[in-house]
Amino acid sequence: MSGRGRGLGIAAVVVGLLGLVLTIGSFAYGREAYGAAIVSSASMTPTYEPGDRIAYKRVDGSEVRRGDVVMYSAPDRYGFDQPVMQRVIGVGGDHVVCCTGEGARGSP
Repeated sequence: MSGRGRGLGIAAVVVGLLGLVLTIGSFAYGREAYGAAIVSSASMTPTYEPGDRIAYKRVDGSEVRRGDVVMYSAPDRYGFDQPVMQRVIGVGGDHVVCCTGEGARGSP
């Protein structure tokens, strides 16, 4: 094999390995940064219906704003470790008022 042929063969192997490493890295990043879920209840109707498939991006809590739809896990609150979907009604520093009167039947 001539010197030029050997150089092209080495370059092809290096480029191939680099492509393989970049592909595996991209796949690993995608698995870490994004997720998928199926809506299991009607709590978000009409925005999301039960059975809808959704894709979500993992973000830091500081990026969440009022009105965003978020998925989080709260096993202590719900008794299971599956993601729960809810709309954000308040962020740090907000004062949220629910109702006045007796229990949940009080007036807003």
